Amino acid sequence: MKQFLEEARRLIRSSSPSNQGNEEVANFANGILQDRGFRSDMQMVFHSIEGVAKRQFNVIGILGDQLVDRKTRKGLLLLSSLDTATPGLRQNWTETDGDPFDLTIRDEHISGLGVASGKLDFLCRLHAAQRFREKKLRMPIYIVGTCGGGLGMFGAKYLIQSKALNPLYTLVSAPTALQLGTVHKGWQQLRVSIGFQMVERDARGFNRRLKIRSRGKIASSSDPEQGEHAVLHALALLEQAIGEGFDLRFTAMDGGEWPSLVPDECLVEFYTSPHQFEDFKLFFESYCNRAARTEFFDLESGALNEAGVRFYPEALFPCMLDIFSAYSEVAHQLSGLDSGHMQPPGTTVHFASIKPRLGGIDLNFDIRPMPGLSQLEVESRFQTVLQAISKKYPSVNLALSKERLVPSMQPQDSPAAAKLAEICASAGAAAGLNIHPVELAAASESALFQKAGYEVASFGPGSPFANVGSPNESVSITELEQAMTFYDRLIEQVCL
Repeated sequence: MKQFLEEARRLIRSSSPSNQGNEEVANFANGILQDRGFRSDMQMVFHSIEGVAKRQFNVIGILGDQLVDRKTRKGLLLLSSLDTATPGLRQNWTETDGDPFDLTIRDEHISGLGVASGKLDFLCRLHAAQRFREKKLRMPIYIVGTCGGGLGMFGAKYLIQSKALNPLYTLVSAPTALQLGTVHKGWQQLRVSIGFQMVERDARGFNRRLKIRSRGKIASSSDPEQGEHAVLHALALLEQAIGEGFDLRFTAMDGGEWPSLVPDECLVEFYTSPHQFEDFKLFFESYCNRAARTEFFDLESGALNEAGVRFYPEALFPCMLDIFSAYSEVAHQLSGLDSGHMQPPGTTVHFASIKPRLGGIDLNFDIRPMPGLSQLEVESRFQTVLQAISKKYPSVNLALSKERLVPSMQPQDSPAAAKLAEICASAGAAAGLNIHPVELAAASESALFQKAGYEVASFGPGSPFANVGSPNESVSITELEQAMTFYDRLIEQVCL
C-alpha cells in the first residue's frame, strides 16, 4: 500500500480541472503504465469547446493482445476519469487544511480533490491488473484514463468514436460504495441567454457604487441540496432590498465557475443614489444579521462620479427572478414524474451559474432527468415558460440553447448484461463483497457506452452521496483495498 499511496499523492497533487487540460496527470499516468509493463499510449482528444484548454488526453494501457478487431468484441475495459471539477473555495476544505490538492489521511480515510471521482480508482485498477502482466491472457485488459469528464465527458465520447478499443465488457469508475451501478440519471445543460443594450447613466444621481460578494459551498448538481448557493443568496438579498424601496442600477453580475456544481462565489455590482447609500449599508448589516450569514457576505463601496458607467436595463432583474420562479415550478413538476429509488429522487433542475458576456448575460441550468424522462420533454418545458416570460419583457431578448447532453443509463435486460452482472457478483463474492445492482443519481460514462451498444456497468470505491463535487471529498483505505481485490478477481474470471 505504501507505493500506492505515494503514487496517489502525486495524482492528487497534479491539478487537472477539466477546463484547464489534463496533460500533466496524463503524462504521469502514462509513465506508471509503461513502468508496469503495459503497452500504453496518450490519445490526444480534439474538441471545439470555447474557453477550454486544447491539451486534453486519454491514456490507454493494454495487457495482452493489442490488435483491435472492430468486428469482434473482446477484452475487459476498466475506464476512469483523470480530470476533476474545480475545488471551489479553499477554506471549505477543512479536512486538508485548506489545500484540496494535498492528499490527507485521517482515521483511515483519504481526503482530497479527485480521491473518489476516478483518480484513485484508476490506480486501484492498474495495481490489480499489473499482477497479470506475465500471465497468458485469454482476453486483453484495458486500463484507460479519460479527460473532459466534467464537461460532457468528451474524452469518453472521443474514445468510443475513435474505435481504438472494442471491449466485450466495460466497467466505468464511479463512486458506488462498491456496488454495481446499472441505472443512472441523464445529464443535460441548458443555457438561457438574455440579450440587451446597456443604458447610459442619466442625471438622476445614481453615482454611489456598491459591490456585494457572496460565498457559499460547492456541491454536485446531482444533489444540489448539499451545497450553499452563493448566487441565489445574493439575489435574495437584493430582491428584499428592492422590495423595501431601494432603487438600484446594476452594472455587473457574475457567479458560478463550473457547470455541474452549486456556485460558491458571486459578485454583484450596482449603483444607488447618495440619499439611499448609507441606508443601504444599514440594511445590508441588518439583513446579514437576521439571516445569520454575516460571514457569507462582503459589501464594498466605491467612488463618486465614475466616468463611462452604463447600467443593465431595469427590466433585467425582475426578468431573471421570473425565470428562476418559473423554472422552479418546472423542477417541481418534473420531480414528481418518476421518483424511482435514487437519492435525491426524481428529476432535478439546478441553476448553475450567471455569466456576463458582451451584450448580455447567460443563465446556465443543470438538469438530471430520470431514465424514463425524454430530454426533449425537458427542453420543451423550459422553452414554453421562456416564451411566456419573453412576452412580458420586450426590452430584453431571451433564447434557449443546449450546451451539453449525456443520456441516462437505462435498465438492461439482455443476456449479455445479465452475464456481466453475474460475473461481477461472482468476483465480488470471491473478494468478500456482497455486490448487487443499484441506481445512481449522478451521470457517468456508462450511458455513453450503453448507447454505443457495449455491455457496461459502473463500479468504484467511495460514497455516491454528498461526496464528489463537494469539499472534503473522501474515500476509505479499506474500500480502496477491497476494490483492488475485486478487480483482481474480475480480471481472473474474464481474461484468464
